[in-house]
Amino acid sequence: MKSHLQSLHACRSKFYRRELRRCRRRRLYLSSGLACLPLLLFLSGNKLLGSDKPKAKRQNERIRTIVGRFRSDLAIPAEVLISIVPQNKRLVSMERSKERRNAFVLSLDRNFLDTLDDSELTAAIAHELGHVWIFTHHPYLQTELLANQIAMKVVTRESLEKVYQRVWKDKGTKGDIEEFLPALRQNHETQALK
Repeated sequence: MKSHLQSLHACRSKFYRRELRRCRRRRLYLSSGLACLPLLLFLSGNKLLGSDKPKAKRQNERIRTIVGRFRSDLAIPAEVLISIVPQNKRLVSMERSKERRNAFVLSLDRNFLDTLDDSELTAAIAHELGHVWIFTHHPYLQTELLANQIAMKVVTRESLEKVYQRVWKDKGTKGDIEEFLPALRQNHETQALK
């Protein structure tokens, strides 16, 4: 009986040693795998973490669609490129392209863009395209009021008001809405633009 217990004990010891070695190997594989994880994430472009690229692509397409529709509605021949940037001190702005002739760049602050609802986004784009329209038709008349008059051909005054409120809130400033948005009346500036 004693020898049977000894052989049973020896058998168990072999089994436990083998299991211990397996556990150590698993731990080694796991730790080396974890050590390689940052490299794997870098090489995969964060696809494993579910990056925001699909959202950014949808957002870019949405902006491109709005810009295309408004360019057509406002008869703006100039090309408009879209740039979503990490930071834009104006939040949304339009400038002439440095690389392409007869083109403009619509630059949007990423964080500000993420806070805009659909009507605010369309109003902001319409306002910026108002500047492009003025520049391509009457380059010496650049004012916020005129840009908004052009924008109101494709969006409502209320949506422009919401954008101004959002911009002022984001920048921590306050302005007079009547200074920037015309009442829905005809004046000599509007008639001159037609």
